[in-house]
Amino acid sequence: MSIALATTLVAATLMPRCSWDRPGRNPYRGTPAAAMSRYPDIPEPQRRILAERIARGQMDEMVDISRDAIQGKGKRGYESEIRDMHFAARTVCGEVTRGKWAPERLEPAAIYCEGEHCIIVPKICNNISRITRKPLAAVPLAQKKKLPKLVTPGDPGLDEDVRDEAREIEADVTDALAALLDETPVNGGNYQPGRHAEPGDLIGFIEGDDPDRDFFNNNSHGKPITPIEPAVPVPEPSSWLMLLGGLGLLGAWRLRRQG
Repeated sequence: MSIALATTLVAATLMPRCSWDRPGRNPYRGTPAAAMSRYPDIPEPQRRILAERIARGQMDEMVDISRDAIQGKGKRGYESEIRDMHFAARTVCGEVTRGKWAPERLEPAAIYCEGEHCIIVPKICNNISRITRKPLAAVPLAQKKKLPKLVTPGDPGLDEDVRDEAREIEADVTDALAALLDETPVNGGNYQPGRHAEPGDLIGFIEGDDPDRDFFNNNSHGKPITPIEPAVPVPEPSSWLMLLGGLGLLGAWRLRRQG
């Protein structure tokens, strides 16, 4: 401990317990550096940073002090106890009470934290003091945000309204695929308008599963399919995938609105 710090600590008047029932009556008139020097358990680098931040007003957040709590808007709250409060120029009070406050009274204050060391400075009196920040609470698994789940009409866990919505979305996707197939031949293959292809076969073809396989040869009507001449170029497989992905996202959005 330096001689200057020791002199500062000796010169300060330390009181074990004080009443803070009349904020603003006895404001702190010293400097942030002098106040921080009286907290020897805080590492010196952190004391210096806190003193500089307090002098510049670089706070973490504003809070409201009430009779029984310190209320902020951050993710971590603060314990209600205020301690080591500075009064006048050199008076430090270890335990501070505010039991005579009216329940509705609120005093704004600035919070400065470095690591787990937090300083509170009430606006009304600049009485530099210490508080304790609450630990981060563990988020229960049940409260964690879950991604929306894609469902199928046959899912037994769906209620009737959601199941109907799923059927409607499935029908929209099937109609879109059918419309695409009826409008444009695929890579000049054996395709005829009006011919129905299974969506699974189409998706497999787009993704490159056995590209030489003719997935239009499974004629449900038992009629032979007449080869046709190669037609105009069609969209790349990535365009098909973008369309299918968009339809899937639209369906998920509509189901989520129903949830």
